[in-house]
Amino acid sequence: MDTSKITGLHQIGVVSGAELEQLARSPYTSPRVLAELANSSDTYVQLALAENEHTPESVLFALGDRGNILVQIAVASNPSSPAYLLQRLSNTDEVELLEAIASNSSARDNTRGLCASLAEHIKRQGRL
Repeated sequence: MDTSKITGLHQIGVVSGAELEQLARSPYTSPRVLAELANSSDTYVQLALAENEHTPESVLFALGDRGNILVQIAVASNPSSPAYLLQRLSNTDEVELLEAIASNSSARDNTRGLCASLAEHIKRQGRL
């Protein structure tokens, strides 16, 4: 299959959203196909890509930048996300995103500690 047309095939109904999601989730999908799937506007496809440990860093970076908060949390939870991306995502006040970064062993220790502290601080403020 010509990978440059995958998302186009979905738009005309040749490939279903569920099939694209399955491709995005598979550890056997090639990096080239995973990169093409990143063009999908389907949130489930984006989530599957963000969760896939085999998704290329460039795709994780793009998803982290333009994805919705659920996609960003999935990127932050992916053990293959590089430390510099996790640090970039840490500039937030979204508690669940901060907690995902704090739990990711790929993040630098100082980033993990700061995210955990900030998440706790935000939660405490919400209880006042």
